[in-house]
Amino acid sequence: MNIRRANQPSIPVATSSPWRRRGTLALLVGWLFCGSLSAQPPTERESIRVPGAGVFSPRIIDIPVEAAPAIVPDRPRPPSRLDRGRLTTEDAARSGLVLEAVADRPARMARAALREGQFWVVVPIDADVVRLQLVEAGDLWSLAASGPAGAVGMERSRQDARQLWRAVAIGGVLRLDSVAYPGRSLAGSADGLVQLERTSDGEAQHWLANFDPPPPALTLPPVRMVRREVRPQPGLPAVDVRLVNTHRDGLLVSVIEMRSGRVTHRVDLPPRGSQTIRLQRDAGAAIVERYQVVTPGGIVHSEEIVTSLPPQPLYSVAVYERYLASIAIDRTGKSPNVVEDINYQSRGVGQFLLPAGAELDRGASIDVYARARAMRNPGSLPPIRLPENDRPGRDPLQQTLDELGVPRR
Repeated sequence: MNIRRANQPSIPVATSSPWRRRGTLALLVGWLFCGSLSAQPPTERESIRVPGAGVFSPRIIDIPVEAAPAIVPDRPRPPSRLDRGRLTTEDAARSGLVLEAVADRPARMARAALREGQFWVVVPIDADVVRLQLVEAGDLWSLAASGPAGAVGMERSRQDARQLWRAVAIGGVLRLDSVAYPGRSLAGSADGLVQLERTSDGEAQHWLANFDPPPPALTLPPVRMVRREVRPQPGLPAVDVRLVNTHRDGLLVSVIEMRSGRVTHRVDLPPRGSQTIRLQRDAGAAIVERYQVVTPGGIVHSEEIVTSLPPQPLYSVAVYERYLASIAIDRTGKSPNVVEDINYQSRGVGQFLLPAGAELDRGASIDVYARARAMRNPGSLPPIRLPENDRPGRDPLQQTLDELGVPRR
C-alpha cells in the first residue's frame, strides 16, 4: 500500500521493507514522504492519550499485510482477517473523543466507550485507498461522504466511490481525502462534528489511530477479505498544458507527481510569461472486493463489491512568487551604479490540484497565479530559498524602475 502526502505525492513502501517482514504494512508518516520543494523533515508530533481508549499514534497505522493480498486467479489465497482500530483527530483527541457511527446515521466524535461503532475495520483497497467499515446485523457498512461538503455517515457497503478514502501523509500525521470529491477531506472536530471539508492543514483533518485489540467484553464479528482485484481502465494519452503567469512578479512553479512524490517540472515563469509542459492522465479503474463476515451464531455472510474508481488527480502545483525585498543604494557617489544590489525573496502563493482524467484537456491554459491564490493556502507551502545566481542580469536601477512601472523616456 502506498501512502500519499497531502499536497504532494506518495512514495510506495517497498516489499522488502522491514515493516513487511514484521508482518504488518506500516503506513509511515515521516519525512520520507515529504516530496515538496523543501527537503526538511516535518515537525515530530507526540502520541496522544485518549482517556478510556489508550494511546493514539500520529506516525504509524499498522494494517496486516495479508489484508491486502495481490490476487492471482490461479493462486487463490486463504481469507485474511482484518483487525479493528479506533480513530481520532488531533483536534478531537484533546477532548477525549473518538470516531463513532451507527447504521443510517451521521458519524460523530464521541467519548470513548465500549461500543461497536467505535471499532473500525480499516481496509486497504488499492495503493493508498482505504475503506472504513463497521458490521451491524451481519452486514457491512462503510463511512461515506454525502456530498462535496457537509455531514458524513454510514451506508451499506456498495459500489460507490463516496465510500472510499485516500490515505495522505502530511507533516507527521495522516489525512483522509475523499476519492469521490478531490480537494475535500474528512474532518472530526472537538465539538463532535464529523464532516467533509475543503482540504486544509487543520488539526480536525489530522487523523490518528489505535489498533489495540478490543476489550474481551465486546464481542465483534470477524471480518475477512477473500478477494481484492484492481482492473485499470484503458489509458489516456499525455497532454500538453500551458502554464501562464498573469502576475506582475515572477513565479516559481513546481509540478509534483502525487503518486511518487517526485517533482516532475520546475518552471520559472517571468511576469506575463508562460511555458508548456507535458503531463500524464489517469483513466480510473474498477475495484473488486469480496468479504466474509462471521456472525456470533457461526453463520458466514459473503459479500462482493465492484466499485468504479473515478480518474484521480496525478499532479499538484505549488506556486511561489518572487518579490523585490530590498534595494541597496550608493549614497557616497563612489560606485558606478546608483543601485548597487537588489535583494529578491520568495513567498508562497498557494497550491492546487490539476484536473483529473479527461478534464485535463489537450492544450489547456492554466493561470497558475490565479488558481493558487484562490486556494487561500499559502501557509501550507514550506519556505524555499532562491538560487544564489537568481539575480537580474541587466542594470539594477532599470530593473527596479521597470518593476515599479516607471515609463522609459
